[in-house]
Amino acid sequence: MKNTKQRGDDAERLAERALSALGWRVIDRNVHFRVGELDLVAEDPPYLVFVEVRSAARHHSVRPEDSVTRRKQHKLSRAARLYLAHYSGPCPYARFDVITVRRDLGRVVAHYRNAFEAIADT
Repeated sequence: MKNTKQRGDDAERLAERALSALGWRVIDRNVHFRVGELDLVAEDPPYLVFVEVRSAARHHSVRPEDSVTRRKQHKLSRAARLYLAHYSGPCPYARFDVITVRRDLGRVVAHYRNAFEAIADT
């Protein structure tokens, strides 16, 4: 039986394959900052995309994408700002996407582009 980290890694690999199939270039994975973690960072010109990957084993009453709460969005926004402070790539714009994976099906079931706006620190 896989632990939570292994299941998350599997879901991220599925998401990465789906992004690659779209012609995107994944440039970073599991970027850790004290304020939070970025699952995947990809280039979808002209956007640098911070991708949050959520997964579930089967259909639940709570959808995985609904677990990207305002608090989680704030953490992702803070981590993205830190990432952007050192990014010097070709994509001048940034956005947040959410990808959901059904582990029991072994595939991506939804991709929400521009899923939320960055939340400013208060």
